[in-house]
Amino acid sequence: MAVRKHRLARTPAPPTKMNRAVFDTNVLVSGFLSPHGPPGRIVEGLRAGIFQAVLDDRIIHEYSEVLAR
Repeated sequence: MAVRKHRLARTPAPPTKMNRAVFDTNVLVSGFLSPHGPPGRIVEGLRAGIFQAVLDDRIIHEYSEVLAR
């Protein structure tokens, strides 16, 4: 008697929901300067891919202006 190998039907994993948000410039700067406080945890969440920053040209311009100070 021959043994039949069955292939398991693989269904793709459901996409994970990522938290998308606009982050205040002061929160990001504080997070970089003080990584152990709440703003630091937000920056770490961005780095880890837990959060996704929603950006447009105006926000990027504001980040650039603040970081240039």
